Order: sequence, then structure tokens, then C-alpha cells
Amino acid sequence: MEHNTLQNIKIIVTGIFAALTARLGALAAPVYILICLNMADYATGFVAAPYRGEPRSSQVGFRGIAKKVCMWLLVALGGVLDWLMAYAMETIGIQLTFHFMVAALVAVWLICNEIISILENIGDIGVELPPVLMRLVRWVKVAAEDKAKVPDWDGEGVPRGGGGADAPKTIPAGAQLLTLPIPLMGVTAGYKNAKYKAQFGFGHYGIDAVSQDGAREVYALGNGQVLAAGLDGTAGDYSGLGWVTVIRYDKVYIPGTGKVQDLIATTFHHEPGSIRVSAGDKVTARTVIARYGNTGGTTLPGGGRMGAHLHLQLDRDTSYPFYCSGISGKGSRLLKRGTSDSTVDPYQVLTIGEGQRAYTRDTGWAADYSSLPQAAGFAAQEVGISLEEYQAAVARAETAEAENAALKSKIITARAALGQDLDFEDRA
Repeated sequence: MEHNTLQNIKIIVTGIFAALTARLGALAAPVYILICLNMADYATGFVAAPYRGEPRSSQVGFRGIAKKVCMWLLVALGGVLDWLMAYAMETIGIQLTFHFMVAALVAVWLICNEIISILENIGDIGVELPPVLMRLVRWVKVAAEDKAKVPDWDGEGVPRGGGGADAPKTIPAGAQLLTLPIPLMGVTAGYKNAKYKAQFGFGHYGIDAVSQDGAREVYALGNGQVLAAGLDGTAGDYSGLGWVTVIRYDKVYIPGTGKVQDLIATTFHHEPGSIRVSAGDKVTARTVIARYGNTGGTTLPGGGRMGAHLHLQLDRDTSYPFYCSGISGKGSRLLKRGTSDSTVDPYQVLTIGEGQRAYTRDTGWAADYSSLPQAAGFAAQEVGISLEEYQAAVARAETAEAENAALKSKIITARAALGQDLDFEDRA
């Protein structure tokens, strides 16, 4: 009897999957993969929660389940759009040869997001990740986005970046933009986030961020001067704020307010001995200043240590650059406890530079950093072209520069082979 029941269940399940596969066609594989990855992400997220200092509660668990259900709903909405396009085409006499194109692209994009989330969970648990994995997933995700690229309208007939309310504004002469400190930056905790304060019991006057691809290099935000760099702790790596940098950036254009302001950027928790700059050094957005780690008093309520991350804090008080809001100052050698709050929200300041991307971890502790303005958008505005035209021009210029450099190298090699020890610079 029991054998017959199991056999009947197998037949029913097989029949359901066969019917779904026949109905979904090419969409079946991405849908099944997405469901499997949903379960894997939920499981790894549950295991990783204590490592992040996040609670395991029924409320958090329900929110996670609701998120997965909404993913399936997005795929279903993509299927509805596919049906509407097919119906519209058939109405005017055009027979489409493909099905579920939009739904498949949505599913692939969600699959990439789930894989990224799983890799992040595994990384938070403490498993070292091959950087190539994250890069490959991002490449597939970007490819899916590019495949589905359509004009981005704001609902009032104006394309974004072409004069809408959120279009970049012209930067005043002599001002500069600040870009992301981590090229592929995931924000885990935001500025003065109420949920963060309720969780940990103290205010957060900056942002916490990690790298999306596992690389821990931290870059300067723009053109600035290092005021201090080194170990803040008086009792070793795990006192004070650990290894820190303090950098001044002058004439910063703040997209969120449209103002120009001199700012102090302070970074905490760098790896021991990883800081590459010293007081007095000039930096640019291409300067690697350090690697992020978990040095300093990064302990969690109830014990344990926070995982490796970067803390970035921006302050408009340039007269007292070493005073920081939100820190106790205990065990600190370089930094001091601020007596008044002059901090600035990084979300209002930062822009996404060339080759950079930003996203927000699903903690509820930060704004949507993927919506930051593109630095290239301001450059495009300066020359009166679209962002896409500007990016294409930059790509052509970079290609030409690389080709010229390769040709120059070949000429120098040929001259050397002929006994002509002459470089291009020698002709001057």
C-alpha cells in the first residue's frame, strides 16, 4: 500500500513538471534554477546571519520568504508583458517566433542576483571566494541588462539624463565629484539609519560597505590631501577605530544639494599594515589608499566581531578634521570624539565613476545606492551629449590610446633591434 502511494506521488509530481515544462518551453530551465537558488540563498543567509550580527527571527524569515515570492511574481509579470507584445503584434498581422523573451531575461537577471547573494553569504561565513566567480556573474547580469535595454523614461515624456528632474546638473567651475571608494561597492549599513540604531543601540554617522567581487582595495574619492593615516588604536590593532585614514577634499560638488563644499573623509577598520598613503600625500580617484578589514573595536552586542568592511564618514568641519561624531574616542590615538554633529550623508555626495557599480544589501539599513548619479552623466552634460554618446566616445578614446601605446612599443623595439637606442622622448 505504501509503495503504491509513493508511486502515485511520483507520477503526479512527474506529470506536473512535464506539464509545466511543456507550457513554459525555454523559460522552464531558468524558472527551475531560480527556485533552487531561492532556497539556497535562504539557507545560506540563515547560516550567515550570526556572522553579520543579524538576528534570526520569524519576522526576518517571513520577509525573506516574501522577497522570494515577489521574485516569482516579477517573472510572471515578464510573462504577461510577453503575452501583451505577442497579442499586439498578431493584431497587426505579425507572428512572433519567440516566446517569454522578457520573462526569461527577468529570470536570468534574478538568477544572477541570487548567485551574488549566495556568494556574499558564503563570504560572510568565512569561506574565501575565487574573485573570478563574482566577476563572471556580474558579466552575465550586465549582458542581460544590455540585452533588455530600452529608453528610460520618467513618466512625463522626458528621458532620464536628458532634462528630467533627476538629470545631472552642470558642475560649477573648479569643483570636483567624489566617486565610490570601492569600485563594486555593496552598502550594508547607511547613514543615521533608524533600524541600525535599534539593532545595535548606537547611531551610525557614515556608511559601511564591502566589495561585490571580494577585492578589498579602497580608493580615494577624488583629488585630495592625506591629513593622517595609520593605527588609531593605543592598544594595538583591535582598539580605537583600528587602522584609519583622514583625507581632505576641497571644492566638492554635492549632487544631492547642488552645493560646493570642502569635506573631510575618514575611513575606519583597514587591514593591519595595508595603508599605502601618508600624511601630506596627494591622492586622486585612482589612488589605492588601503585595504579594508575589521580592525578596531568592531565588536557586536553580546560578543563576537563584525566581518571585514569599510566604514566611510564624511564631515564638513575642516577646521577640526580629527573629530568624529558617533565614536567614543576610547583607545584612540588619532581620532577624537566629536562634540557637535557636522557629518554629511554620503548618499548625497557620492557618484558612480567609470567602471563602478553600487548596490545595497538587503538589510533595511541603507538607501538604494544603485540609484546614485553617474559621474559620466555630468561630463556628458558639460559637452552637450547624452550619457550613452559620452561613454561610447570614452571607449573609443581608450581603445585608440591602447593601440597607440602598443604601436609606440613596437617602434621602440624595432629601433633597438636596428641599433637605434632612441625613445620618442629623446627626439625633443
